[in-house]
Amino acid sequence: MQYWFYHLERSSIEAAIVPLLEKCLQNDWACLIRAQNANTLNELDKKIWSFKPDSWLPHAIEGEGVEASEQPILLTTSEENSNFSQAFFILENAPLGDIDGVERIFYLIDGNNEDLVKAARIEYKRAKDEGFELAYWQQNENGKWEKKA
Repeated sequence: MQYWFYHLERSSIEAAIVPLLEKCLQNDWACLIRAQNANTLNELDKKIWSFKPDSWLPHAIEGEGVEASEQPILLTTSEENSNFSQAFFILENAPLGDIDGVERIFYLIDGNNEDLVKAARIEYKRAKDEGFELAYWQQNENGKWEKKA
């Protein structure tokens, strides 16, 4: 399983996550976005709807009157894989939870929050020790993604 870390320094979470979600949907992957804080998901929900006027990403927050298993993109604080996702997006150092059937994990790191950067380093080491196929992406001074060793 691939475990990709994205160290954001010049982009917001939504600016980084929207293109990744679009690529996952093009691969016919269901996506799950997991955060520690429900408020984070509520804000992300609003921003995904309006981020690109020429794009529509079908998504829902788990527990808001929708059938989770039918959602192409599910936002949740739960540790379940309720929509049988192939792609997980981890925010705020949320736990991985049930990763059965997952192809790729995207761990987004807010580079402006030192506590989250430290937590990401610990998670990277844990994932490496467990034998995940790792990639670490960091933004350069122009905001472009560069794969680090």
